[in-house]
Amino acid sequence: MLKPLTEVTRKCPNCNGTLSETEGGKFYICDYCGAKFMEEGADEEDAKSGEKSGGKTESEGEEDKKAAKAEENADEKKADKESGNGDFSDCAWFESHVKYQDIARGKSSKKAFKNMLKCVTEFSTSEEIIKYIRSEMKQGCDVCGKGFDQPRLDKIVKNCSKVLDKDEEPLFFSDDGLFSKGKHGTLITDKRTVIAGMKTRTLLHSDLVSMTLDNGSDIPYIYLNGEEGLQMKGPLGGNPGFLGSFGALVCALAFEQNPGRDPIILNSKRDDGTDDDDDDEDDDE
Repeated sequence: MLKPLTEVTRKCPNCNGTLSETEGGKFYICDYCGAKFMEEGADEEDAKSGEKSGGKTESEGEEDKKAAKAEENADEKKADKESGNGDFSDCAWFESHVKYQDIARGKSSKKAFKNMLKCVTEFSTSEEIIKYIRSEMKQGCDVCGKGFDQPRLDKIVKNCSKVLDKDEEPLFFSDDGLFSKGKHGTLITDKRTVIAGMKTRTLLHSDLVSMTLDNGSDIPYIYLNGEEGLQMKGPLGGNPGFLGSFGALVCALAFEQNPGRDPIILNSKRDDGTDDDDDDEDDDE
């Protein structure tokens, strides 16, 4: 049954997704949830005939959604299987000491580092990664970018103005503030990464030497140059995949600013020093 639209706003009343007009021009389909609508006053029989010629029936739409979901799950399982013995060594940016299966444990860490692996192996420039990140952004998420939730980005840039150059271009901000939105999180510009908080820390992309990936908690982290206080983390309550994408973006910018630089040393928290030694001491006891 087609639902009438009192006003065609090109937005789905169910999920606020974009409505696309069918070839028959009699009704609209939501690109996100697949719901179908017709303008108020339109003849339902005409709409149904337009549906047959320009679109699919509701049942066919549901079947398509199920098939697409099944295909997505199959692709994800295939990717997991293919990367089961894989690592980041396929990317020339890294001197990698990390195996994907060792860090992709837990739902959040898996999504974060899977996204990072995707970005560094499928994309070769910061522009491509930026385009991918923007395609993943949605209204209401804890990530904002240039032209996307601009007021929130302007607020954090103002808060961090003392550590930024006047000609610096802000790209993305990932908010991880629990009580104070727009004050704590990771700001990535075309020149540096800023970890904003009680004590703001910055690192020029050209000074990036190593990355330490940490999946030892419910929230995954990426430590820049292995330093406490220079840790990027996924947005609270948001999509942890952004963390991996931002990590890849920082690497791309590092090489674009200094193409002849040495590879970035990539390791995990467990491979980064004292953790393994502490475990050995516990075993001895």
